[in-house]
Amino acid sequence: MSRWRFLMWSVAVFAVALPTSAWPCAVCWGGDEALSRGLNASVFFMMSMPFVVGGSILGAFYVAHQRARGQKWPYVSLQQVQAWFRKEDQA
Repeated sequence: MSRWRFLMWSVAVFAVALPTSAWPCAVCWGGDEALSRGLNASVFFMMSMPFVVGGSILGAFYVAHQRARGQKWPYVSLQQVQAWFRKEDQA
């Protein structure tokens, strides 16, 4: 079989098989509305996890770096919080 014929058969098989393989996708073909929302939520959750994990690790490194430099974590006293709420109530 020549390369040209092999290429043509490959394209033909791919074109025939493509719609069949897309049928199970509830998002692509409408399907059940609740199922589509669930799939979208799961994709969003899976794509956000690397950012959450990376942000947590970088945040821990930042706090460790600030502590190593001798700077304390910002401390807010109870009196400062109460004064802030009083200002909000008066406004």
